[in-house]
Order: sequence, then C-alpha cells, then structure tokens
Amino acid sequence: MIRMLIVGYVFAIRSERQLCSEVQVNLAYRWFCRLSIEEKIPDHSVFSRARHERFRESDALRRVFEGVVATCIAAGLVGGEAFSVDASLIKADVDKKKRVPGEQPIAWSGDGRSLYIYRPGDLPTQVSKLDISTGQRTPFRQLMPSDPAGVETLGPILLTPDGKTCVYGYHRTLSDLYLVEGQK
Repeated sequence: MIRMLIVGYVFAIRSERQLCSEVQVNLAYRWFCRLSIEEKIPDHSVFSRARHERFRESDALRRVFEGVVATCIAAGLVGGEAFSVDASLIKADVDKKKRVPGEQPIAWSGDGRSLYIYRPGDLPTQVSKLDISTGQRTPFRQLMPSDPAGVETLGPILLTPDGKTCVYGYHRTLSDLYLVEGQK
C-alpha cells in the first residue's frame, strides 16, 4: 500500500480511485508495488480506511515520512532548513481533453534505477531516461513514423527493460470530409 502511495505522489495521481486503476493496467507500477499480474489490486477504500482506522492513533505514517525526508536531506536533495505549506483552493478541471498532458512512464530500466518516460502529444515523441536517484533526464530515443503525414498522436509505447526493443502505435487522420449544401 505504501508503494502504491509513492507511485501516486511521484506521478501526481491525486485520486486513490485513479491510482488503483493506473496500477491495475501499468506493468511498471505493478513491478514497483511488487504485485504480480495475477494479484488483485486493493480497492480504493482500503487507503481511507487505513488512514482513519489503522493509523489514526499510530505514528507509523509520520515515521515513514520523516525517514523519507531524512534520506532526502542526507542525499542533498533538500536542505531541511525551512518548509512551506500551500492551502490554496483550486477549482478541479477533470476534463481530459482540456488537461495539459504530463510525462507518462513507459517502463523501468533493467537495473530498476531509471524510468523511461515520454510526453504524450509531442511529435516527434522524445523518450527520455529518468534517473530516479538524481532526477536527471537524458534523451534516449526519438520516435516518429517514417511517414508522418496525418499523424496526430503517438502511443502507447512499449519498451523492453534493456531499451533495445521499442513498439508504439499512432493515430492518423487521412482526410477530412466537408459537405456544403445550397451552393450554386
């Protein structure tokens, strides 16, 4: 459950329902969460029940958080001198057509230290290798069909852990049909 929450925080999946459905279909998330393909994903309600029932009187989540922060300070990722809290109210906009696409994971590298990522909607599509420990992105491969005419989107992208084999699909619009009535 903690690993699923980490996936949610790292990839900005704010809804526990959405997190469960993403882990259900994404093999890289399943691998990180140590879930086999056959294992059932916990129901979204498990998270809130755990927060409100199991961990209410316990300091287990606080200790995990403090351990992560201490590790980040030791690695030089954060200073630890100050903090800030943002309690801004933001109107939710869940229309996927209006949402600006972010980086999407493709697969973990063979050594488990990096994640292959891409930004949906970009053409040509740049696949990058994200080093999890440093946050450094290095360009890995650029994808574009040999005939890009009419290509609107590229994906999904599948990549082997060694990065040698890549498979992707794309959506192509070949033409538009316009009907004009009443012309002389």
